[in-house]
Amino acid sequence: MQITLVNDDAPLGKSEATRAITAWADSLQSRGHDVTVIQPDLQGVQLATSPGTYLVPAIPLPGSAGRLLSLPTHTQLEPLVARADVVHTFQPGPLGQWAHRVARANQVPAVYSTHPRHAGPHAPTLDSSLLEHAGRANLVTSPSQQFATRLRPHVATPIHPLCFPQRFGPITNQPGIMRRNLAIDDRATVALMVGPAYGGEVVQALERALGQLPDAVILGVSLGPVEPLLRRAAVLGQWGHQLRFRSAVSDDDMAALYAAASFLIASESPHPSALGEAQAAGLPTLAFMGTVAADELSPKTGIVVPAEAESVRSALCHLIDDPIHRAELGEAARSQADRFSLSSTTDRLLDLYALARRLTAA
Repeated sequence: MQITLVNDDAPLGKSEATRAITAWADSLQSRGHDVTVIQPDLQGVQLATSPGTYLVPAIPLPGSAGRLLSLPTHTQLEPLVARADVVHTFQPGPLGQWAHRVARANQVPAVYSTHPRHAGPHAPTLDSSLLEHAGRANLVTSPSQQFATRLRPHVATPIHPLCFPQRFGPITNQPGIMRRNLAIDDRATVALMVGPAYGGEVVQALERALGQLPDAVILGVSLGPVEPLLRRAAVLGQWGHQLRFRSAVSDDDMAALYAAASFLIASESPHPSALGEAQAAGLPTLAFMGTVAADELSPKTGIVVPAEAESVRSALCHLIDDPIHRAELGEAARSQADRFSLSSTTDRLLDLYALARRLTAA
């Protein structure tokens, strides 16, 4: 099958969407499919910079840090869409909109995967650009049940679940080295937080709960603007010694950080790859009602609570004080981690492509 993946996301090589698209492209190619990736770049048009990858000129999008406005004007790119068996776009930007127009004109099946900024619990109101883009597709995928529920009344396009793949297989690293590097006692219970997608209510609840839990360590990875909020609260509450922070870590270091943790405090990110990675490490998860992670958890793999201080404190205390139950949750989580694996999500992707082709033929 000839597949064209069109990525409007930026910055290249750093975003979760770009990482997932690259992994899927490699996985699909390893199964014998002909895969082309079209994505934006600040350096101008570069055809076939690597096998099957084409870069489109772009400029920084005013007022939106880290995003690019692509300019899909190169005529050599159109056949890559027009002759494909299926086109898959990942954001309603100019590049994706161009790809859908070309696909529709040539009766090529088009799949659209919703972008993270549209799918979270604090996402903006559905705008006309997104609705138009979803309406042009033959099939829409969503990582979030919430977003699918919000979108469904506005478009006739079928909506199906699809999560991004996790970066790791089963994680078996020994936690000792990373704990020593971070000055964490081997006996301490470590709660891991990953990414900046924690809402104000969650941060406030953690602020109130952590000061009452002297035996816990919070390990924050790439928290962005959440980090200074926790630092400030820790100074006021005198629990700064319980905080550790890391940023811009390699995949190897990230795997070691999961291995060093005792459980995950899930963010409100609409692409729950951290949840899948935590499950691969055998970690239970504490998630908040109304978030994507809560959609994905079962009572056997984690705990779901409202983002309210006393509920968070009670759940944290339980996970810290009951290592037996924590281990039971972690083992159940590890047994379910395969659904986030690259192999499983590639299987799901191919099923959706086949469905899109049937819908187009009908």
